[in-house]
Amino acid sequence: ADYPDPSEIETHGRRVKQIAYHVSGRGGPGYKEAVYHFLLAEALRRAGADVLVKVRFSVEFDSIKLANVGEVDLIVNGHLIVELKATETFHPVHRLQVLSYLKATRLPLGLLVNFGAPRMKDGYNRIVQSGYQQVSEG
Repeated sequence: ADYPDPSEIETHGRRVKQIAYHVSGRGGPGYKEAVYHFLLAEALRRAGADVLVKVRFSVEFDSIKLANVGEVDLIVNGHLIVELKATETFHPVHRLQVLSYLKATRLPLGLLVNFGAPRMKDGYNRIVQSGYQQVSEG
């Protein structure tokens, strides 16, 4: 796939992480996912990011196309998926969900952000699309 410069994608990823930490610190755990969804999208926009919300996508299996079967929470700057949760802990299926979204959308990087985690560092996960030549997160 043709991705933008990896350093640009990683810079956007770090910025999303910083803003997610800020939103988490200000809001704290305990709200429904929709609250964090709105707050993060708005904070990203205020920081100058291009944010698409609740983006539907199609999936193709063996030349069978299933239209609008999935929905990504946020797409930031056209190449970064952000999937939000508000649960106490991540479950393995959450990571698999983001991997599937990356494959279906052909986007390079996904961030799984759980605002329900007691500490945000336990609620943040990077997922990379196969074939994406990432640079160090730094």
